[in-house]
Amino acid sequence: NSPKPVLIHCWHGSDRTGVVIAMYRLIFQNWTKKQVIEELMKPELNHHYKIYPNIQRYIQDVDVEKIRQAVFE
Repeated sequence: NSPKPVLIHCWHGSDRTGVVIAMYRLIFQNWTKKQVIEELMKPELNHHYKIYPNIQRYIQDVDVEKIRQAVFE
């Protein structure tokens, strides 16, 4: 219910924040996994893939429909 836009940020703002935004886009904005991974990997977003490869794997493996059901029930 917050006024829009909403800013989400952590200390560095690329990895944990990136996965939160990716999940928001998947669950609420109906983006595809391919779209969110492409956005996450943009150089200007500075995702540390070599340090956190598990983030991309999580996005690829996550059950979006199961989370949607839990959120909207």
